[in-house]
Amino acid sequence: MCRILLALGNVQLSDLFTAMKQIALDQTTLHERNEKRGLGTWQHKDGWGLATIKDNHFQLTKSTKPIFDDPQTEEVKKLNTKFILLHVRAASVGTVCLENTHPFYYKTESEEEVVFCHNGTIKENIAFDPKYKPQGTTDSEQLFYSILTQYQKTKDFSSAMSSAFTQLQQPVNSNIILSTKTTSYVLSTGTIYPRYLQMWIGKKKDSLIISSEKIAAMQDYSWEELVKGRVVVIDHQSLKLI
Repeated sequence: MCRILLALGNVQLSDLFTAMKQIALDQTTLHERNEKRGLGTWQHKDGWGLATIKDNHFQLTKSTKPIFDDPQTEEVKKLNTKFILLHVRAASVGTVCLENTHPFYYKTESEEEVVFCHNGTIKENIAFDPKYKPQGTTDSEQLFYSILTQYQKTKDFSSAMSSAFTQLQQPVNSNIILSTKTTSYVLSTGTIYPRYLQMWIGKKKDSLIISSEKIAAMQDYSWEELVKGRVVVIDHQSLKLI
């Protein structure tokens, strides 16, 4: 179980790190995972990862330390970028190690770079083309390769994401974000934890944020719940939903 955040446009990385630290500390929202014991009892402390774009290539930073207790964040949050994919982990499948830390990265045969984050747990075997060699042991990385396997057939990430989920026998309760350098694809599905798994979209003129939680400190954004069960496609340049 994790928290994920995608930001496009003119957004300060330092502001997002501040927000994500509070989210990882479980200080922001009551949901099915913490409501019985209270805020602070469902922390995401099993590592964090960041994908940005520099010189037209994805640049990844990962750590196994909690985002709220890692000095590395002080240097990383100074980066200047218009693409931010940020992930904090509460490990459910796989040990705490860099190989199991999101985002995951792959370069396709056509040289297209792709990054991927997942929130949720898939307890069944996930099928994917054996040419993909997982570096870790998470269901999330395997789901990524399942999507890439479907993409080989469809050449469309939206349908590939949907097809990967339909290959599974059990209902999927997950949120996923997959991004190329020009386009992001977001899918929120399942109802087992409807509040915990709800995704939010925040908009203003020059930026857009997709987040596992509504960021209360960013009051100048217009926030609304992301529709479940439908792939949302976002053009990075126009910030429009396709």
